[in-house]
Amino acid sequence: MDSILPRGQSKNQKILKGADVSSCSNVPDRISTLPDAVLGQILSFLPTRFAAQTGVLSKRWKKLWISVPTLDFDIKLQDRGNMAKFDGFAKSDDIQSFTNFVDRLLFVRDHSSIRDFRFSFDDRFDPKRFYAWMWIVIMSNIEVLDLDMRSLVGIRELPWSLFSSKSLVVLKLSGRFLLAIPCTASFPRLRTLCLKYVMYVSDASIEELLSACPVLEDLQITRERWDNAVNIVIAQPSLKRLTFESYGDTSLQSSNRAGGRIKYKLLVKAPNVEYMKLVDFASDDMAVEHMPCVNEANINVNNLGEEVGWTNIQRRNYGKKICGILGSLCKVKHLSLGGETLKALRAASESRVLLFHNLVHLVLGFDYLHGPILLPGFLGLCPNLESLVFPDGMTCTCLDVGVENRGHVPYFWEPPEVVPGCLLHTLKSIEIESFCGEEPEELKLVKFLLENAMVLKEMTLVCHADCVDMYSFRDELMAYKRGSAACQVCILPEAGDE
Repeated sequence: MDSILPRGQSKNQKILKGADVSSCSNVPDRISTLPDAVLGQILSFLPTRFAAQTGVLSKRWKKLWISVPTLDFDIKLQDRGNMAKFDGFAKSDDIQSFTNFVDRLLFVRDHSSIRDFRFSFDDRFDPKRFYAWMWIVIMSNIEVLDLDMRSLVGIRELPWSLFSSKSLVVLKLSGRFLLAIPCTASFPRLRTLCLKYVMYVSDASIEELLSACPVLEDLQITRERWDNAVNIVIAQPSLKRLTFESYGDTSLQSSNRAGGRIKYKLLVKAPNVEYMKLVDFASDDMAVEHMPCVNEANINVNNLGEEVGWTNIQRRNYGKKICGILGSLCKVKHLSLGGETLKALRAASESRVLLFHNLVHLVLGFDYLHGPILLPGFLGLCPNLESLVFPDGMTCTCLDVGVENRGHVPYFWEPPEVVPGCLLHTLKSIEIESFCGEEPEELKLVKFLLENAMVLKEMTLVCHADCVDMYSFRDELMAYKRGSAACQVCILPEAGDE
């Protein structure tokens, strides 16, 4: 049964309205009846600076918070007063107050009880202090170690004791750490490894680290700036999930001593991977060996540094390499291709030999140079496709132009003579985001999909934020012939629009 209540007033608030608040003192303290192990587990979900504040409640709570298995320090010195929350004796909000607090905390607690240690800091401090903390934490049979020091420039090398941890299950490093792998490195239990913006001693650093992780299942590597690695090889048969992101900014487009641009290479040999995300705008040469177990893949690759100066032959050869990567994923069920990938693929002629029999869900970016010219041919490679999503829409809006005079990058698209088989037999859902409804080619493409998708159940159009009037094209769309009588067309405003 529906009910109408004043806005912002719940049923409980109505019941308690006018009640004697002092009667709440008779309510039993159920939290205090919980055993210490349960309370400690609850506190472990809080950042340490909040867990520390419970120590003022009683002697029992003071013992509880200093024995929680998780230590989580997320310190931003720009947040004034943050240090006072840690150290009640602090006379100022400087870094010394925080380091003293950590020193005392690690000194008074039982080291064997530390299970997770997360540390995020945005300023410099004494490296000797850091190494001392790491030694204590690592010797405590730590299972999860997460260090985020992207703002630091003082700490470079990691303590060697880290590379002999027999208990680590999750290791996450973010910042300009120097990854120098000793020959004695061994992580027999490590299953998740995340490396973001780290520095490598040489090209072999990643291979040496992976060879020390015999049961590694999840590998995440993110490159953004120059990191001293040129030829990267990821060879790990135990991997189940792989994320590799290399963004080609100016520092990754560095020159060698001879004055020429450095050529980056990437080779992946992980036959048991089930999920792969590959975003690479820096590598000139890429290869992925056969991955028969891949269920989901997200691919967005193109060499942004060389693309402008390439000849047609160079573009074609690069496109062939991308075709080779897609060919290694022939059994994928869920596939996402970025617009840069489609732009690079257009130069290759080998895409027609690919076939994705198992693919049921496809996410396609937008090629702003050529529009959806590859769409019919690519759909022909997916005979069992059921769901199709265009997250970037079907036209490229010139965002630098005002709403009154905004424009679109033009393209010209003609319907194919042969309708892809998935449209005729299997495609049930289409979603188009950033829909403008003003470009003739965009409407022509929508019309083609509606007319030829014979088993389509729904088409969802999410209007672009700059769409002046989402109802101006509604009547035209609703008048289009539909190949499927059961198809429903839904037009929505972009999320956040009124």
